[in-house]
Amino acid sequence: SQLDSRTRFLIREILELRSGGWVPRRKKQEAMKIDEFRAREEPFRQQMRTATLLPDEAPPAPESFRPSVPISARSSRTTPRYLDRYARPQTTQVVSPVVSDSELAKKYDVLVQQEVATLAPAPAAESATKQPAAIDIEKIKKGVSSMVREFMRISDENEVLLCMDELDQADNSLRNVMIVSSCLIEAMESNEAKERANAAQLVVLLSQKSLISQKDVEAGVEEMLEDLPNIVVDLPVAPKRFGEFLAILVTDNVLPASYISPSSDEIREQVFALARG
Repeated sequence: SQLDSRTRFLIREILELRSGGWVPRRKKQEAMKIDEFRAREEPFRQQMRTATLLPDEAPPAPESFRPSVPISARSSRTTPRYLDRYARPQTTQVVSPVVSDSELAKKYDVLVQQEVATLAPAPAAESATKQPAAIDIEKIKKGVSSMVREFMRISDENEVLLCMDELDQADNSLRNVMIVSSCLIEAMESNEAKERANAAQLVVLLSQKSLISQKDVEAGVEEMLEDLPNIVVDLPVAPKRFGEFLAILVTDNVLPASYISPSSDEIREQVFALARG
């Protein structure tokens, strides 16, 4: 045979179709019409209507019991909407209320105020005593040094009080010790007797104003006494000027006389002896 397989099978199908009276073996699938589909579904809907026994869908009563209602007044619908598969869902149109521009503006203002109140930080409870803000140590050092040098030159009491207020802290012990030690350093390095006396008078002034305590003065003096051996190397006259400084503090009752009592330490005793006179 010179024919290919596809052609042979086609010829065979034609021969079989002719022998069968030209009736196709397989029925062609076609789409069902809507009327046919409804006719097929009608028994199912009838069964559902009977099962629900709704008043509007109950089986028809005999002619003798039917009310004399005109046919035109009767409902033309035979299937309830919730049983009809092809009924469109009922939607309720929501009508928005009419709001004027002024009402919208009021609502907007209320929302803005609520948003601002939410974002605004809660007011902190005010303490009974207001605590000054913390100041950097370097700033304290610069402020103290500037105040001491200025007072040594012009002895302006008001300027000192203003500087002390600017350097005020919750705990002023560090500031006060810096003031005493700075006054001592400037007094030992200065060659002017008036400036050295003013440096000591600054400590006296602050003590009289109750801005520094005796404890602060003693701490500042002790700090400089510990560094005095190193200072003497570069400044041999330091013990003498240190003693003069302490003499003013003891004379003005900033330090007690017992503070400069004889000491076993050689350098301390040298300073205290000069202070005792």
